[in-house]
Amino acid sequence: MLASSCSHRATSTYALLQGKPGIVPDATLYKNMIAAFFNCGDVGTVLQLLTAMLQQGLAVDQATVEFAVAALEAARAWELAPQLLAACCESGVRPALGSLQGLLVACARDGAWQAAYSIVTVSMAGGC
Repeated sequence: MLASSCSHRATSTYALLQGKPGIVPDATLYKNMIAAFFNCGDVGTVLQLLTAMLQQGLAVDQATVEFAVAALEAARAWELAPQLLAACCESGVRPALGSLQGLLVACARDGAWQAAYSIVTVSMAGGC
């Protein structure tokens, strides 16, 4: 019940913000919404917000990266991992070594070898 109530409050807040003229979601709003939905256990919405954030070219920070990596692992959404890492490099945020290792181990466990290769390639090319 608590998780449902939590997710409902986060969803209501996000919907309210989206409907306000003149309010354009920025990196801070996305970061806070990602944290809220992650804490509520709503991994699907975390990934939607992450995708929107990356598509808009908004900078990511360390906290956003950690929430996003945990969400990617939980949802097994490996196709977003290289894009997340590229955004990190562009934003000057170096993902924690444990996050990269966790992604690679999870990809290997699921047999997502192409995603693992892309993670390594992007990490090395971007200087992350």
